[in-house]
Amino acid sequence: VLLFPHLVLVMYASHLVNRYGMLTGFTTAILLRALSGEPVLGYEAILKFPGYVESEEIGVIGHQNFPFRMTIMLLHFAIAIGVSLLTDRLHKNGWMPFDPLDQYSRSKVGSTSSTDSDPPCKVISNTPAVQFD
Repeated sequence: VLLFPHLVLVMYASHLVNRYGMLTGFTTAILLRALSGEPVLGYEAILKFPGYVESEEIGVIGHQNFPFRMTIMLLHFAIAIGVSLLTDRLHKNGWMPFDPLDQYSRSKVGSTSSTDSDPPCKVISNTPAVQFD
């Protein structure tokens, strides 16, 4: 429920997401998941989805009849993509002057800019490490 959206977005939609969207989606999903309760772990739901069944017995925890895990997973997808697209647009328009997660910095690995004094890779030696005869 929490890591599956990350895996799918990174593997198949990495051009749509960035660090801000992934962090916001994961944080929201883990918060919603914790608030939804878990009878196996023994804590009551604070966020009760439609169809929540309260227990009649004292000390017995109720349960959700709503597919809340699937809903949280779909929200995770939507929030990660939405926040990523929003931060990209804000950055491109110049409305996001700060970058605490270092998503849009020019010092990324593999980036080439005219101000770099050192090449990204340096040749240490001209001899190959392994020689085949």
